[in-house]
Amino acid sequence: MYDPDANLVNVVRLRTTMTSFLRTVDAGATFIAFTRLADLQRHLETHRVQFLIVAPATAAALDLRVRPLLVPARGDDVTHRKILLVRAGTRAADIKVVATTAAADEVEALVVPGRPAGGRPLRVLRVSKSFDSLLGLAFHRADAAYVTPETFAELARVDATVADGLREIYRSPPIPNAPLVAVVPDVDDAMIRRVSDAFATMDRTEAGRAVLRLLDYTRWRAP
Repeated sequence: MYDPDANLVNVVRLRTTMTSFLRTVDAGATFIAFTRLADLQRHLETHRVQFLIVAPATAAALDLRVRPLLVPARGDDVTHRKILLVRAGTRAADIKVVATTAAADEVEALVVPGRPAGGRPLRVLRVSKSFDSLLGLAFHRADAAYVTPETFAELARVDATVADGLREIYRSPPIPNAPLVAVVPDVDDAMIRRVSDAFATMDRTEAGRAVLRLLDYTRWRAP
């Protein structure tokens, strides 16, 4: 799995919980959540990977042939948004550094209300986990943080005082959630059906619901 927008608060717990779930399908299955694209790329060079949770653009960048199977959803929504947060009192025109897991070109493309057009490009403080973007903002290493609303809600649960000192100044259009894909031709149709069935019914067992809670989704559905 590589999804920089995912709200992965406990990567180690997700790995063990998802691996346990997948071993009900294949006794030799292993799940890894990558927080850096370079680490996934190195893993692909030395390991056979049959399934990924990854955005189509990322799969294309990795030169992978993939077949989309299912997309994660919150209720019926298969998209997410991202928000730009600043410390209270910060003007949009004063934003120079943005902490985020997103790629630099995604940040540079932001049209922030109140920020002069044609100004100097925003600098990006890249972090491996979305929650770290908020820490970078809170500790003044960045002027803004570009995260999902779910990550901001997690901060509010952990430290309401810090969250209360932040303000949302921009919200993105809907962004498609990263789907579950089969890596072609490294997996056969029988295994695709077994894994697809397991993910499609993930919300029907306690083991599956434990995975969904860690991913912050409610179910998987057809694209």
